[in-house]
Amino acid sequence: MALFPGLFVGFVFLSLFLFDVMNPVQVGLGVFFGTIPLFFLLERMLPWSESWLGSQGDVHVDVGLTALAGVVAPLVDASTQIAAIAIAGWVGAQGLASIWPTDWPLLLLGVPAEVLALRFVMGRVIGRFQHCNLDVRLGPLDYLFSSPLNHRWHHSRDLAEAAHNYGGDVIVWDHVFRTFYLPGDRARSP
Repeated sequence: MALFPGLFVGFVFLSLFLFDVMNPVQVGLGVFFGTIPLFFLLERMLPWSESWLGSQGDVHVDVGLTALAGVVAPLVDASTQIAAIAIAGWVGAQGLASIWPTDWPLLLLGVPAEVLALRFVMGRVIGRFQHCNLDVRLGPLDYLFSSPLNHRWHHSRDLAEAAHNYGGDVIVWDHVFRTFYLPGDRARSP
């Protein structure tokens, strides 16, 4: 039970320390790439399923998904934000509407790079943890965070089981919309 909280807190404090000596982007990239071998080793030490340790012929899918999620998705996200800013600027210049909160103090309009990087670090640690092949139970934290125990149901081949546990980092919305699923009487179907 202490593995996840320990890793989570450890990476947060390590990142806070590194922000003093490194660029926040470098810290985020270090965590992104550093967590890959760490969780690879943890899966071999505490596997939930021994059969999942070998290649199922899907390594190229895993590498592609990692590249897509880590490189392409942020580029698309940035492009979308730039387009939204351009559209808002054009609308404002036309006098059609004032949609930008120009009367807010400049502290409320921006977020420091360290805050964004720390959010990225936290999301990466949780994301890697929830998708890993670890035999861990978090106790009450399995009902708050998206963990290997509850999230692997989301990846079930049985669609009735897979239609649950959508939460990325925390699973609050799964409780709100009644999509949380964690049967205690059996293991997840393959």
